[in-house]
Amino acid sequence: MRGINVMPNQSELWRPSCSIENLKKRAKIIQTIRRFFDDRDCLEVSTPLLSQFGNTDPNLDSFIVEQSGYLNTSPEFHMKRLLAAGSGAIYQICSAFRFEEQGVRHNSEFTMLEWYRPLWTMDQLMQEMIELLHQIFPKRDVQVLTYQQALYNATQLDLEQVTVAQIEQTAKALLKSEIPENLSKDELLDLLFCTVVEPSLPKDVWCFVTQYPASQAALAKKIINENGVEVAMRFELYSQGLELANGYWELTDWQEQHQRFKADNKQRIEQGKSEVKIDTLLVEALKHKMPQCSGVALGLDRILMLALDENNIEKVISFDTRRA
Repeated sequence: MRGINVMPNQSELWRPSCSIENLKKRAKIIQTIRRFFDDRDCLEVSTPLLSQFGNTDPNLDSFIVEQSGYLNTSPEFHMKRLLAAGSGAIYQICSAFRFEEQGVRHNSEFTMLEWYRPLWTMDQLMQEMIELLHQIFPKRDVQVLTYQQALYNATQLDLEQVTVAQIEQTAKALLKSEIPENLSKDELLDLLFCTVVEPSLPKDVWCFVTQYPASQAALAKKIINENGVEVAMRFELYSQGLELANGYWELTDWQEQHQRFKADNKQRIEQGKSEVKIDTLLVEALKHKMPQCSGVALGLDRILMLALDENNIEKVISFDTRRA
């Protein structure tokens, strides 16, 4: 899906970025989503958008609100605290905020659908995602690839054997350009995945990519897979060239989570970014024994782009950042 953001005339900035007709279609789809979860005894919750803690993930940058804290990059940490308090299955539709480049697929404020299923496996959650999507879209095939398979299909690189030098050489050859110096293995893999692998994924199916490198676990558990390799139990969903969702078999070990937060901040400093205040309340919630569960965050605006056949995110939200 392609598009270009054109700056509207200043005198027209008061107008919504999408049509009223699309707003009506958006409302109906959100009603469908709420009905889906209500019928499955999944509790709708509302958690703070403004938090005293930010997200340490080096790949995400929070908006800092002076004297108040951070705008949430997702409702994840608060929802996990609800799980630890005994909420059971929960979902939320809310705004999230990420300080990143604006574009046809990105808006600084966007709508996220996030939900958690205690005692569910990742496979069970992926199946429920497909059942939800079939409420919105005509049925389409599902394909599941491991990260290793997707990387090999697009680049011929074997993730289990490849060296940093080989990844760098392949990136230069495939991108036909110079790349930044001194990138780490994960940074090189991210570059290849975004620019080469993602565009190569099948377009007309729901394509799940699973078993990410253990070094990219984020907030997911790690396991030893059938090949004896440690991998992260996370998945991403793609369709029509869009990344739509990111899900985990959730990490529940508070000590490991705290260590990951500290490692994130160390990496942020190495990248020239500022440290982010670690969410000690989430760590305390994990100490209280959050149940084993799987959870997923789905970019609702991107789902709407597909459903309404729009190639620009501003066409499915009432006011994009330039008009806010």
